[in-house]
Amino acid sequence: MPVREGAGAKGDASALAATGKDRSTALAKSVQDEIFDENIAIMRNMAKFAELDPESEYDGPIPQSFMDACDGDGAEARKMYRIALAGWKPMKEAPVALLQASKIVMGILKAKALEGQALRPLNAVIVLGAPVLKGDDKTEYPTLVVEAKNE
Repeated sequence: MPVREGAGAKGDASALAATGKDRSTALAKSVQDEIFDENIAIMRNMAKFAELDPESEYDGPIPQSFMDACDGDGAEARKMYRIALAGWKPMKEAPVALLQASKIVMGILKAKALEGQALRPLNAVIVLGAPVLKGDDKTEYPTLVVEAKNE
């Protein structure tokens, strides 16, 4: 591989690695955005439950407002209708997918909120039990004093 003027082979390799890392980060972000969009759409559809009668049947007629929201696409309107109707069910009878969609949305929102923040220091106390001595064992265990590092 020819070396460009002013750049060493190591510089080229690290630039390529950085580009690959940027690509994988961009791919991960696009997948995250796609998953977020799909699950927020489920949550939005569920929020339309108030437009429906709780006694409606899953295979009942689709309200015109749902057809209008889907530009006349009957299959998409039926899906929206079923999700909204599931919003009337008690938690233990509701489809698990609705709960999972809300957890996914909240998880992604939390991850995005924490994305730019620096890591917070972790304060931990470790408590070890006293060693159990058998017989004449007079073993001394080393101790280590850990001091907080001020930045």
